[in-house]
Amino acid sequence: MIIIKRNKIIKNTLLSLSVLSMPVYVFTSNIQTAYADTVEEQTTLKSEIERLTKERDEIKTKLDSLTNKHNNLVNDLTNSESLISKNTIHKEIKVEEKKVQPLDIKSQTVKSDMRKMEKSELTNSMKDEIILSQKSDDLATHITSGDELKKTNQEIEKLTTQLNAYNNLIATKTDQLNELTQLKMPAKGVYTSLYGKRKFPLGDGYDFHTGVDIAGSGNIKATLSGTVTQSGYVQEGYGNWIEIDHGVINGIHLKTRYGHLAKRYVEKGQSVAKGEDIGLMGMTGWATGVHLHFEVYENGKLVDPMPYLERASEY
Repeated sequence: MIIIKRNKIIKNTLLSLSVLSMPVYVFTSNIQTAYADTVEEQTTLKSEIERLTKERDEIKTKLDSLTNKHNNLVNDLTNSESLISKNTIHKEIKVEEKKVQPLDIKSQTVKSDMRKMEKSELTNSMKDEIILSQKSDDLATHITSGDELKKTNQEIEKLTTQLNAYNNLIATKTDQLNELTQLKMPAKGVYTSLYGKRKFPLGDGYDFHTGVDIAGSGNIKATLSGTVTQSGYVQEGYGNWIEIDHGVINGIHLKTRYGHLAKRYVEKGQSVAKGEDIGLMGMTGWATGVHLHFEVYENGKLVDPMPYLERASEY
């Protein structure tokens, strides 16, 4: 008898839901216009983000190139200063040597050693001067007085400012796109039953749970902006329930349903904003406790809501 009664309840519930889910053509024109506006806004934001990202990456490439140039200039400047310093010290030594009067040479060996040392120092000096001469042509254009280095630093500062501005703008546009496409948590509470096969809560056996149950309290919020396409009551099933059509989100026609509400704040045909209070959590209809029964439809097909809820913004 319990099984027969349960089957009868399920049959009546499905019949009631099928009647309530019939297409409503009164609001078709307004809903289609809202769809077009939403899709156009998403497309515009995505295009702007792609363009800004491309320009941002070009600036970053220039910045990386200038940073490398800056490092090379610093290295060249350091090397040239070291070379100049070494050559200057060598010249000072030669000047001091000329000031020293010849001493009584005690042995020809010492004289010979000194000549060898002078010859070696002269050779090293000539090498240093040759290297310095070779470097001077290159260094004269971008190291002299540090002008080029200073200019490069200024360009780096300018590009860094532009890069930060682009990053901020991209973040703003991304937030705007998320506002259109990222669901908001519909209720505060804990998950008590997930989508899929489960033990039947009102009797024996198992059934297929068509949504996610969230037990808690307080108001229920619209997960995205949209148009209310259903707002009514089913004795055996959802109880007080609401359906919202959100239009096309990322190429998917999305609808959400909210069941077992204690109160409904919105009516059929009404436009709602993301995060707007649409009802109060309750236990009307088929329910064993206060909770929200939440469903998601993609292109008219019932799907698991959890992937959406896991990415949803906070209540």
